[in-house]
Amino acid sequence: MSHHYHDWANRNGLCPQPGWVPVPTALDLSFYLAWCHSQGNAAGTCRSRVSAIAWHLRNHHFEDPTKTVDGRQTPLVAATLKGIARQCMHTKRKRRPLTLPLLRKVEAVFAQANPDLTDHDVQAYLTLYSTGIFALLRASEQSTTRTTTFDPKKHLLGQDVTFTRNHDGTATEAHLCIKAAKERPYRDDQVLTIHASVGDEHCPVKKLDAWARVRTGGGDRPFYQLSGGDFITRTRLTDRLRAALRELGLRDLDWASHSMRIGGAVTMAASTDMSSELLSIAGRWHSDSKLLYLAHLPSSILRSCHQRMNTISEADITKDSLDKVNNRFAD
Repeated sequence: MSHHYHDWANRNGLCPQPGWVPVPTALDLSFYLAWCHSQGNAAGTCRSRVSAIAWHLRNHHFEDPTKTVDGRQTPLVAATLKGIARQCMHTKRKRRPLTLPLLRKVEAVFAQANPDLTDHDVQAYLTLYSTGIFALLRASEQSTTRTTTFDPKKHLLGQDVTFTRNHDGTATEAHLCIKAAKERPYRDDQVLTIHASVGDEHCPVKKLDAWARVRTGGGDRPFYQLSGGDFITRTRLTDRLRAALRELGLRDLDWASHSMRIGGAVTMAASTDMSSELLSIAGRWHSDSKLLYLAHLPSSILRSCHQRMNTISEADITKDSLDKVNNRFAD
């Protein structure tokens, strides 16, 4: 791969004489990486090319332009690789939405498709999917990074989920404290509220309340702690979902963890006349700068949406619903 850089340097006039390639600077490497990406190279390939160049230089006793004197990656090279990774992320296959009508089908076959799960663990997964759809949550806002360890400053814990109850103790609202919220200027906490669907067996607040009553582990443990003491990761929630989709005869790879978030937006769009701009606020997507002063939607709007969402059928998920979500970044 180092020869690949030599060829590029020769073509771009960086070699003062034929056959002699000077040690590249961090700026040279950043231009080279940008060119590699423009030729269709993925982020992993670009990282491999940088590693090969660095190895070649060290092997020939030259200074490594990819590292600072304290051994960290050169800021310019690191920033370039990070930018390429973000661009590659946006070119991945778009995930199909896990809408509420589809979730009802998933719920019907979930235990059968995942026979190794206990009833307790099935309840955990189905509660997570329902909550993710209604609150338009990112997978990382409910799951942990690893199955046996967690970060209390980042992950959703038992104490981060609270309820508002009426006079007879019935939960009418669920409040989730999302820590280090991605869209917040200082990555501070953000409390999201889900409103109950009165008299509905699929009510997300009722499901959350039921899970909170039977979950194991204290308030300082992840909210979705399984019967074996381990936790639900992004990979696990995707694999379990895909098993159920295969049981339904669907192409399972079209769905992943992000399908909950986008599926919630599509279902919400089908249940209301909410504009694309308001959907972007409800889902905490960055929208036009003129909307940044709106921290969240009024509770009356969200309450109405949450109460209607469970009434949506497959026939209600129209092209107009999808277009609203797809246009949420438009001016």
